[in-house]
Amino acid sequence: MGGRDNPRRVHFQSPEDLVDRLNAIADLFDRDRTDLLVEAIREYVEDIADRETF
Repeated sequence: MGGRDNPRRVHFQSPEDLVDRLNAIADLFDRDRTDLLVEAIREYVEDIADRETF
């Protein structure tokens, strides 16, 4: 996973069903849940950044 040079631990709460779905996807594709979360967050942030001016 790119961007692991200085990982930072974060803690947040999520609806249980969303975590269950994420776990199922991670198991299905033999991927780490954290990697999937980071990928999804990165894509979301890049999409917003492309549409908005910062």
